[in-house]
Amino acid sequence: MNRIAAANLYRYDLPLTEPLSWAEQRQQRSGAIVELTFADGQRGWGEIAPLPGFSQESLAQAIDSARYHLRRLIEGESLIAPEPSVAFAIDCAQQQINFATAPTQRAMLLQGQPADILEQVEGFPNLPRCVKLKVARAPLQQEQKLMQALLDQMPVTEFRLDANRQWSFEQALSFCRAVDMSQVSFIEEPCDTLAASVCLGASGYPIALDEHLQDPLFMPTAFEGLSALVIKPSLVGGLARCQELVNWAKQNKIKVIVSASYESSLGTSQLATLAEQWSPQQLPGLDTLHYLQPHTLPSIPSADTDAAAISPAHWHLIWQS
Repeated sequence: MNRIAAANLYRYDLPLTEPLSWAEQRQQRSGAIVELTFADGQRGWGEIAPLPGFSQESLAQAIDSARYHLRRLIEGESLIAPEPSVAFAIDCAQQQINFATAPTQRAMLLQGQPADILEQVEGFPNLPRCVKLKVARAPLQQEQKLMQALLDQMPVTEFRLDANRQWSFEQALSFCRAVDMSQVSFIEEPCDTLAASVCLGASGYPIALDEHLQDPLFMPTAFEGLSALVIKPSLVGGLARCQELVNWAKQNKIKVIVSASYESSLGTSQLATLAEQWSPQQLPGLDTLHYLQPHTLPSIPSADTDAAAISPAHWHLIWQS
C-alpha cells in the first residue's frame, strides 16, 4: 500500500435547514475530515461523522482516536480504530474512495409530525419512486391513518419504514394488519427485540436489520421475512466489516441498502460510490444531506484541490502530523 507521508484533521460545523433532535435538539452538524498525503503525492479523504444519540463515541472522542491512529499509520503501524466513525473515515482515506455525484434517484426521507409529513408530500412536484418513512413516533392509530393517507396519495411509490426498535411485537403486528403492506419493501428494526422482529417476519411481513449491524460481534442469521440489510458505514465501522455484511447478504439473496447518517457532501458522495459498488440495483438512503444547508456545504476536494480551498468559513484545521 502507498506509504502515508502526512495527515491532517479538519473540523466542520454546518448549519442545518431545520433543528433536529439527536439525543437533544441541534442546530448544526459537526464532524471532522481526515486528509492523508501519500509518499507519491496523492491524497485521500474520509469523514468522521458520529451521530449523536446513535453512535457510541462522541465527536471529541472520535477526534482523539483519529489523532492516535493517524500517528500510528504514519509510523507504519496498521491499526483499526475501535470507533466506527473513525475506522470508516480512515479506511476511505487510505483506500482513496472516490467522490460520486449523489444519484438523482434516491430514497426520500420523511420524518416529523403526521400533519407536517402530509403537507410535505402535497408539495412534491413529482411522486418519488421510493420513500423512507420514520414510524413509531406518534400514537399507533395516528400513524396507521398517516400511512394509509400516504399510500392513497402515492399509489406507485415504494415505502421503506423505519421504527428504530420502538414497537412491541403486538404494536408492530397491529400496524401491519391495519394498512395495505403491498407497497412496503420492509420495516427496519420494527420491534424492541430481535426475537420479536423475527416473529413479525414469520407472520408474513418484510424485515430489515439496521441497529443490530452496528454491533461488531453480530452476524446476521437468515430468517423468514428478512428482506434487507441497511448498512450505515459511519455507525457500522471500517470497510472490511461493511464488506463482510455485503458478502453475507449476497450469499443469502438479501438486499443491501447503503444509508447515510447526516454526513456532509464529502461523506455522502463517498457513500454514493460505495452504494454503486455494493448494491447498484437498490436506491441508497442518502437523503439526509438535504438537512444541511446547501449554500454552506464545502466543495468536494479532489486530487488537485488545496486544503485551503475547502470552505474556510466552515472547515478549520485542528491537527496535523
